[in-house]
Amino acid sequence: MSCATDVTKHKKTHSKVYNCIVCQISFADKESFKEHKRTHEIHTSYECDVCKQKFRKPSGLNWHKRTHNEERCFAVFVKDNLSLKTI
Repeated sequence: MSCATDVTKHKKTHSKVYNCIVCQISFADKESFKEHKRTHEIHTSYECDVCKQKFRKPSGLNWHKRTHNEERCFAVFVKDNLSLKTI
């Protein structure tokens, strides 16, 4: 740790004070806890315009949209080198 604030921040990771009453998972910081609580909400506000499937987060919708345009990223190993290919 480089300074006292880093040590203080690190110590907080060991004391998880935010507890989910639905699934009993605990979190050290409020923001992570708030994001987790959304997984239990029924409300979904991001809808795919192609198939009408709904998502809780925009990142889920963005990942899903790739299935409609068939854009997929694959790891390809060629002679001990790794490259990513989009097909």
